[in-house]
Amino acid sequence: MKQAIMSYITALINVHNNALERITDRATNSNIKTFINELNDLLNFIADSPEEKHITIILNKKDNETLRKRIKELEESCENMCEVERNLHEQIKQLRADNLMWQNACNQLREKLEKLEAIK
Repeated sequence: MKQAIMSYITALINVHNNALERITDRATNSNIKTFINELNDLLNFIADSPEEKHITIILNKKDNETLRKRIKELEESCENMCEVERNLHEQIKQLRADNLMWQNACNQLREKLEKLEAIK
């Protein structure tokens, strides 16, 4: 279990280190560096702690069914959130394209206005 937790934290550190390379905002960059340092501290703490004994949990049939239903609900919820996220990314892409179009139109109008004012 200890090794699995350490692997997970190491993966988190790597993901955030990769994200850090793409971020140019200083405040966000600083926050991520702080978070990575905290993850490293947690990783060191876990590495230094002794391995614990395994605990076996015995579930009755009702608990098992309840957990399976809950897992299914969470999986469906996750799928729904992924779909929502995809839709939001598409909307953002469309808004950026629309914004660019309107910026170009605004620039063209500005140029025409300048030409008209120069004629006067």
